Amino acid sequence: YRAGPDGLSSSRVNGILATSPRTVWVATNDGLNRLDPTTGRVEVYRRPPSGVSVHPNAFWRILEDAQGRIVVTSRREGVFVADTTRGTFRRDPFYERLTSVLVGQPGAAAIRGITIDRQGRT
Repeated sequence: YRAGPDGLSSSRVNGILATSPRTVWVATNDGLNRLDPTTGRVEVYRRPPSGVSVHPNAFWRILEDAQGRIVVTSRREGVFVADTTRGTFRRDPFYERLTSVLVGQPGAAAIRGITIDRQGRT
């Protein structure tokens, strides 16, 4: 898949996650993309400008947490949970605490990796 009007939002792919045979999530420098490989259809999810970062839609990594939520790490603003029904992103108290522990203040870091252990803990 290429970047462009009918493709991915950016040619810079930072993370990929398959959650089902019909859903592949792609984190790029310009948004979170939901790809249906059977049809080639791409939906792009972006955050509005925040004033904190010049790259509010640069997402690094993706995971599906134990609650089935799509979680993304960002280039400068910490961790977000994607609300795929509304096409928005929100902060979650658990991930805010995680960011605070890692860097000393919530939402002010580039977190380049995130994972879940066998017990479903982030």
